[in-house]
Amino acid sequence: MTRGDNRTSVLLISIDSGSVGVSHALVLPHTQQRTSAPLVWPTITDTKKVTFGISDDPTPSRYLDTACKALDNALTPISPSSDTTPAHLLVVLGAPWTITQTRTILFRKATSFIVTKRMVDDFIAKEIAYMMNHDMDQFKTLGTESTIIEQHITAILLNGYETTKPFGKKATSISITLTITLSPKAVITQFTETIHRHYGVRRLRFASTTMAHFVVARDYGVHTMHESVEDFFIVDMSEDITDIIFAKQNTLLYHQTIALGTHSLTQQLNTIRNGNIAETDALITAYKKDALDAPQKALVSNALTQFQTMWTKQVDAVFDTHVFGLCAPKNGIVITEDVWSDIIKTSLENDQFLAHTAGVPSLTVTTILPETIVTSIDPKGQSARCAAAALFMSQLL
Repeated sequence: MTRGDNRTSVLLISIDSGSVGVSHALVLPHTQQRTSAPLVWPTITDTKKVTFGISDDPTPSRYLDTACKALDNALTPISPSSDTTPAHLLVVLGAPWTITQTRTILFRKATSFIVTKRMVDDFIAKEIAYMMNHDMDQFKTLGTESTIIEQHITAILLNGYETTKPFGKKATSISITLTITLSPKAVITQFTETIHRHYGVRRLRFASTTMAHFVVARDYGVHTMHESVEDFFIVDMSEDITDIIFAKQNTLLYHQTIALGTHSLTQQLNTIRNGNIAETDALITAYKKDALDAPQKALVSNALTQFQTMWTKQVDAVFDTHVFGLCAPKNGIVITEDVWSDIIKTSLENDQFLAHTAGVPSLTVTTILPETIVTSIDPKGQSARCAAAALFMSQLL
């Protein structure tokens, strides 16, 4: 459905390691934004989030079944009515449902050659085949078939110089930076069937949180900083994992996942309290608002300190790989549940090891979008994740 103000109704579905979020939004396609006029932000009109727990040693198939049940639950109250049927549906998948890699293909010859589309396609096909044969072992119990959900050429260099029009040109060397996202076919099939039960058989767009958050950080997030930024990192924390994304010269360079997320602190604190998860989540929220008495505040503070130490150690190990070069980015962007944003931001700003790798006294860290923009896009839920998904969808249309 397209409204009279040219905004299009879309459905945004985000599936992470421990939650499913579903939002209806009104989006003005990027191609229809007027350069001379103020940016028309998307508006999220309805949203629901369902979290799901997993056992200590889940099998991939059991994990997938649990996620599908949560997806079905999240979609139930947002099933289409006569005035909310979306024109487009976007499904954004986080780890562990996908594998995203940025790879650099380098080809040289002693004599010049003409770059053709077939040549580039052959290079890409070989990289995809390599990923399918070597990087899908973690999903082997779900079958051997994979689905390509993203394939983006982020840069092409001929003889060391970047170009946007390589075909037909002569060169002695070509370098292609390529971001590829794969997902097991069983994952895509089960998620698709669950969504089709609610919205009928129709085309779904799939994307990774890695690419979605990189695009939003590049096109919107870095512009909230006080300087022009082309080199930055993103820390994206969900329930069970943290994604760390490095960008250089506005190109997605590297991505790595660590197996620690917000659930780790909740579970740790819940074990200490011997309570239930809902009460513990409420306790953490009250802690951030400084609404706890002294004993409860000390309890949360001690658990948080232990978690931050463990989490920071793993983040430092990622930066210590020097994948970015000798000097890491000094500018960072955080995206996580709102209650966690300040906690993670402070942890990064106070991390002297990270500052040392960047060659600065301390890092400059901000959230992916300012609170005012998040509120404009998602006035009810005020979720940075939902706002980022809506902005990414506007770029796709």
